[in-house]
Amino acid sequence: MTPPTLESVLQGGVSVVARAAVIDRHCRLAALSASVAFAIAWTLLLGKAFHWDAINYHLYLGFAALNDRFSLDFFAAGTPSYINPYAYIPLHLLIDSGASALLVASALAAAHGLIFWLTYEFALALGPKDRGRERYAFAVLAMVLAALNPVLLQGIGMTLIDIPLGVLVLAAWLALALALRDGNLLLVVLGAALGGLAAGLKLSNALYAAAAMSTMAFLPGGWQRKSLAAVVYGLACGCAFLAVSAPWSWKLWESFGNPLFPFMNDLFKSPDFTSAPIHYERFRPSTFVEFLARPFDMLSSLSRQHTESRAPDLRYAALFLAMAALAIAFLLNSHRVRGLNADVLSSARRNSRQTDAATRILVAFCVAFVIAWCIWLKFSGNSRYFIPMGCVASGLLAEILRRSYHRWKDATSVAVGLVVLAQVVQLGVAADLDRDGIAWDGPFLKAEYPSRYRDEPYLFLSSSFLSGSAFLPKWHPQSGMMSISGFYAIGPGRPGWERAQKLIARNGGRLRILQHLPPGFGAGRGLPGPIADLDPFVQRFGLEVDASDCDYIRLQSNLQDAARTDPASRWTNWVTCRLRPAPEAAERYEREVREVDPIFDRIEDVCPNLFHPPRPLTERYPNWTRLYNLGSEIQLWMNGGRIFYRAPLLGGDPVDIGSVEAWSIGPQPIDCQKKFNPAFGGLLK
Repeated sequence: MTPPTLESVLQGGVSVVARAAVIDRHCRLAALSASVAFAIAWTLLLGKAFHWDAINYHLYLGFAALNDRFSLDFFAAGTPSYINPYAYIPLHLLIDSGASALLVASALAAAHGLIFWLTYEFALALGPKDRGRERYAFAVLAMVLAALNPVLLQGIGMTLIDIPLGVLVLAAWLALALALRDGNLLLVVLGAALGGLAAGLKLSNALYAAAAMSTMAFLPGGWQRKSLAAVVYGLACGCAFLAVSAPWSWKLWESFGNPLFPFMNDLFKSPDFTSAPIHYERFRPSTFVEFLARPFDMLSSLSRQHTESRAPDLRYAALFLAMAALAIAFLLNSHRVRGLNADVLSSARRNSRQTDAATRILVAFCVAFVIAWCIWLKFSGNSRYFIPMGCVASGLLAEILRRSYHRWKDATSVAVGLVVLAQVVQLGVAADLDRDGIAWDGPFLKAEYPSRYRDEPYLFLSSSFLSGSAFLPKWHPQSGMMSISGFYAIGPGRPGWERAQKLIARNGGRLRILQHLPPGFGAGRGLPGPIADLDPFVQRFGLEVDASDCDYIRLQSNLQDAARTDPASRWTNWVTCRLRPAPEAAERYEREVREVDPIFDRIEDVCPNLFHPPRPLTERYPNWTRLYNLGSEIQLWMNGGRIFYRAPLLGGDPVDIGSVEAWSIGPQPIDCQKKFNPAFGGLLK
């Protein structure tokens, strides 16, 4: 037998490498195609969806980015009106082009689908390159785990910007994973720039850019190179952040004196918004025990555990348990290695350099994920803002399971099957995934309103939580909107009052109220009460409703609180009426509220943890009410001589805290730790 020549051996090696490269390329292409195809198919299957935020501010922001609205509007879409709008420009251009709903949704879904492909690439980057089919199989598992994220499934193909920006965040972490393999500083710059770009377009992504900086400590080389990489990362991230945030922040600074308006106004003190610290509590753990238990609380099918809808998710609990097991195995292995003699130890190190590099990368991103998790729970806790980290978690869990499979194939195969099966069952049984979608005929946005709103300019005073700002791109370009109630109420003696008064004065003679109607009311059924019921919303402005000039307008939608018994319920309705001056109404409001405000102030002072931020405007609905929607999300009101409060998002019955007469004399006993009364005395808890 003729021995192989050096040339034949080299050719064989090149052939193997080339074949591996072809397989790798084909697998990547298949992962990309499958990701996009799944996202589009999922979207088309569920139907067209218009959720609450889309109507409230998504469709407005892209329009505001391309049109100067600062002199025409004031909180047109409520408190989200002034967040950086540039990421919403593609959505606005797609809808404004008149493209069909099918085309718009497919384009959105295709962009969203990239997040699954990047999860696949991230999982590959976490492991060594010499594991063959095993490596690709567990990268596919990472994709599957990412696709089993209920919060992600709820948003695919919709107008949420969290998913496309999540693509940027995940691309940043992927670039950093590749950089850690050989210390490539150009990839560090790329990852930092992508992270800074995502943070500039939406501030909630800044925490992921901050957490990712910890990976620089795991870069190969000495501490001088690690320090240089950290500096490079910070500069690149900061420059990218400023590039996309500075233009909009400058406009906010010129208009309001706060480059992040209305956020962080306790620092900048703009006179147009409250300067009290704002702390949203809805999803944040209230105790250290709740903080530690959050991965397991997310197994619950109860709504609002970690997002607005029911979204049970076991992936995070599985990941933390897997990381704990990995840490224990690492410690045991370190103890075993210390017992080896020098020659055996040297040989083991030479044979595991690639594995050691992969372990370093895995540990780096486990650390970064834990940091991101802690910051997220501290400041938000809403899983809608954690979508990219859900994909990172899927990649980390898949890589830990791959390492387990390498040693314990049968046990790991069972564990993988159980995790996937359990999550699929949870999604099918308990998650809110059904959008009750609208048919794909016609344009993406269907709006019905009299032609005069397109031909004549008006200033609309939006008096409900759902602002209706989605109409503005369709109406006269000089029409404006101001939200006077809802998340932040504007009124006498409160920040924003002077700007509101000036805007109203400039639009005298063309003022209209815009009030969102409950499901079932509108052009066919009318209002839930007399037109005069709208007067309390505008009374403090010295205005009243002109019942002789009212119109019903509507947008096609499928909001969750709408009935589905007939096609008419597929629409969200508003009523708009002309407003006329009524100076005596403002005088009456100020006279009456002077008797009520001291009582509410006293209650706030007794329980500042329950009622914050303090001193919101007192409104009449028709009972005197204060809404703490920017913080504790509690409602406080008077009715029948008694005072009640409740946390509507927690459910349960109102809490009676005493009589109006008693509180007018002085503070009364109140349990400041009690947020709500369990319904039916706790029988349904």
